[in-house]
Amino acid sequence: MPESRLDAILTATRERIADLRARARELERRAAQSPEPRRFAPALVGPAVGVSAGGKRPFPWAWATSEGREPVSPWRAYRAAG
Repeated sequence: MPESRLDAILTATRERIADLRARARELERRAAQSPEPRRFAPALVGPAVGVSAGGKRPFPWAWATSEGREPVSPWRAYRAAG
């Protein structure tokens, strides 16, 4: 019987888990040596906000063709609204 799509996903996931378990000590060591991540709260304080926002809609080309709209119009409206 041919392997199903789910079987292929499960096989690949099991292989990835086995690889990560074999490298766990190395990954933990590298993580401990990594610099501290930048804090989020300071980006929200001060005269200018240092945060950007984005929007994502699944299958924008389908939305554009089905409703007769261009895919970027929601983002233009979002940007225009501030």
